[in-house]
Amino acid sequence: MKRFTSHFSPFALFFFVVTTLNTTLFAMKRTIGTGSSCADAILRFCELSDDLSWRLLSPCRKSDLTLVCKPWAKFFSFSNWKTILCTQPEMLTRHPTDCKRICYRLIKEKDVDTMKTLLAADAQVKKHLEKLLNDFHFLFIRSRLSPEMRKQIESYLKIEPLGYSKKGNEPGWDAQHELQVDPPLETFVDHILYNNIEGMRIYLTQYDMKEQLDVLALAMDVVARYVSIPMLEVLKPILTEPIVLDGDYEQAAEDWLVAKAAVKSNGHRVEIVAHLLSGGASLEYDWDEESSLVGAVVLAHEKNDYSLLELCVYYGLDLNPDPVNDDRKIRYAEVADNFSLDEENVSALGWAIMNNNPSLVHNLLHLGADPAKEANLFQMAQKLGNREIIQALRFASMTKKKD
Repeated sequence: MKRFTSHFSPFALFFFVVTTLNTTLFAMKRTIGTGSSCADAILRFCELSDDLSWRLLSPCRKSDLTLVCKPWAKFFSFSNWKTILCTQPEMLTRHPTDCKRICYRLIKEKDVDTMKTLLAADAQVKKHLEKLLNDFHFLFIRSRLSPEMRKQIESYLKIEPLGYSKKGNEPGWDAQHELQVDPPLETFVDHILYNNIEGMRIYLTQYDMKEQLDVLALAMDVVARYVSIPMLEVLKPILTEPIVLDGDYEQAAEDWLVAKAAVKSNGHRVEIVAHLLSGGASLEYDWDEESSLVGAVVLAHEKNDYSLLELCVYYGLDLNPDPVNDDRKIRYAEVADNFSLDEENVSALGWAIMNNNPSLVHNLLHLGADPAKEANLFQMAQKLGNREIIQALRFASMTKKKD
């Protein structure tokens, strides 16, 4: 223990706690590259060894770290990932999105040696490879595997052949998709994962708006998961255009992207949601599990991180269900059976109650959730028996009546 604590100074401990728990204290509303001079000064006084400091900071969002300190903004630039991999691999391997992005690039570049370094450093290598190679958007990457790259990957994960239909050797849907991927789609995906700003500008001049929107619709999850803020600025002309969803329903592409970027499967991209909302996007898109409300509530519940929830409320998100459009609800399969309800969807407050999370209940009430807007909430709370939640609902109801 003495050996461990000898690495610390009061400055270092203070800096680590503040950065990990509340990096926005330093970041405020600065843009990348204009980090806090306060953070710079603290960094200079830190006496942590490089190995220890990066291990401690690796769980932090790199988007926050780049806002904290100018040197980090440069260090975490998209063109510097090989330096990070060689010097502080933990900063990449603890973040699944980074691992998948780099694997994609290494496969395209046939860089077997660097891939070997990445896979050896990644504690969840099998999981990350499976998600990349089986992702609907990246099935074409299988045909780009060189024999050497395939051998390297299969030392960690057996690459299963794509599905075939029951009619002899006729390719199944996945195989057909791999073989027939449109060049514009692959080019678009390349530019997003390489953060190729200039390449994307050229791409947008080569196709008409309809073709651009068709590709964007197919690759929306890729954009939500991997796009950078500078790339969003390049894509602004098409993001403000409407995309036709479900046959005849139109929604601005940027509104759809807000919901996609918010959800867990795309990494709860708080900084992307904030940028889009500040630029005029709305929180209107709400379809099943794809909504900013779902993303914000799940992040708060699983990570005790309320940044996305508070951001959405600041930009006008109503936390109460919309009975007219049957929106602003979250699926909870067990609720219908346990409480004799006709549907499986509940409000954000009902979801927090069902997940027995008093902290989330308190925060939702504080941010505007109203227990009177949904029936059965007290029934849910009483059946689960959490006294703190029951008392919070009663107090909120009494306060609303007085108002």
